[in-house]
Amino acid sequence: MRTYNIRRALGLACASAALLFTGCGSDSGTSDSTPATALRQPNIIFILQDDQGWGDVGYHGSDVQTPTIDRMARQGVELNRYYTYAVCSPTRAALMSGHSSLETGVDAPISPNEALPLNLTLLPQHMKTAGYQTVMIGKWHLGEAKTDYMPFKRGFDHFYGFLSGFEDHYTRINAEGWYDWQRNGVNVTETGHSTDLMAEETLRLIKARDKAKPLFMYLAFDAPHTPLQAPEAYLVRNAHITDANRRVFAAMLQQQDDQIARILATLQAEGMAENTLIVWATDNGHQMNSGGSSGGLRGLKGTSFEGGQRVPALAYWPGTLKAGTKLEAMVSVLDWFPTLIKLAGGAAPTDPLIPGRDVMPLLRGETAAAGKAVVLGNRNNRIPDYYESVYELPWKLVRAPTFLISGTGPTPAPPYAKTVLLYNVVTDPAETTDLSAANPATVTRLLADLNAAPRAARTLSEWPVNFVPN
Repeated sequence: MRTYNIRRALGLACASAALLFTGCGSDSGTSDSTPATALRQPNIIFILQDDQGWGDVGYHGSDVQTPTIDRMARQGVELNRYYTYAVCSPTRAALMSGHSSLETGVDAPISPNEALPLNLTLLPQHMKTAGYQTVMIGKWHLGEAKTDYMPFKRGFDHFYGFLSGFEDHYTRINAEGWYDWQRNGVNVTETGHSTDLMAEETLRLIKARDKAKPLFMYLAFDAPHTPLQAPEAYLVRNAHITDANRRVFAAMLQQQDDQIARILATLQAEGMAENTLIVWATDNGHQMNSGGSSGGLRGLKGTSFEGGQRVPALAYWPGTLKAGTKLEAMVSVLDWFPTLIKLAGGAAPTDPLIPGRDVMPLLRGETAAAGKAVVLGNRNNRIPDYYESVYELPWKLVRAPTFLISGTGPTPAPPYAKTVLLYNVVTDPAETTDLSAANPATVTRLLADLNAAPRAARTLSEWPVNFVPN
């Protein structure tokens, strides 16, 4: 069994980071709600779910009960056209770096010896520069082989969770067969479901924060990613769902929903609710045979169809964002990097390789300039080639190997014949009608955007940890 006990040499450094969140009682700083000393910078909590599809929230008409998330959508801003990469590591890399995952090379779920390039300045590093205390809880999946790749070395004052792509929710054994659960580089052995443990750490750190500083927290739940495991009480609550996988999947989501309710209650009790932006989103669509649902959208995790990339998301900030807003403008995972840095009082990066835009004006209901075309894509698990898409609403262009789109026949030998499809995803969200033949000029324009997107100069077998984009 592989462990990280070798990192006990880092104990003093890790302990000093952890001290930021211990012994911080009411005498360590003024209350966030004290008018004379109220924080000018908001607290920011980003909650990321794992493998939850468009049809897996109650406010989309799901059979899964998510009352807390539904309430946040009603009382906040529902992002009706929110897009991510179709698999996990690319979405997480884009969130943390602001760079396209095609450009950084994080174009698929990364292997144990791969990492998000070290030369990138990540979101928590920008937040620290702006004066924030920074916390990460949950799933990292952006580098695990070396200490330098880990969250507490990449801008987070405190990290609690695991490093790999998924693990058993009870034993903490990951896909590589080793125990993967730590606090700042040191293994911790705890019992219980991972969702409950992450929530308990979240509540503890909110209460123990340094009240003189704003808080940036990244809570990356690993559920409802497989393996499908939920406490018995939640399985009983979902006994009416006849499909076995769907029943456990729904139980996992209800468990998370209850824990998010506890987080909201704690923010209220701590006087933080009206000075805290919460972003809630999922990292990609549902996984095949996981019990998840695309809610009628075409495709699922791993594909560039809407079921893989269009996912539920919301922004919740009582008293600041107008309740009951349903935002139809496109927002992508790439937009959070400049948005949150600017909201924190930092300087939004002007790097042309950071394609996102500040979407706070949209969230506030203000007029904003139209966004540029957004290119998304990821390497397919079966072959060294890509599902790719480019959005310029209402248009969406998809390019992928033909046999993947058709879903028929054995895997051919490369080079792979490719198909280009064009959809109006506003009028045809299920992508039933290819409009490429009738709109050649639009196809040409969007293909030019797709082909111009920066790509990593690398081979698929090598990972340039200090990669410099070409």
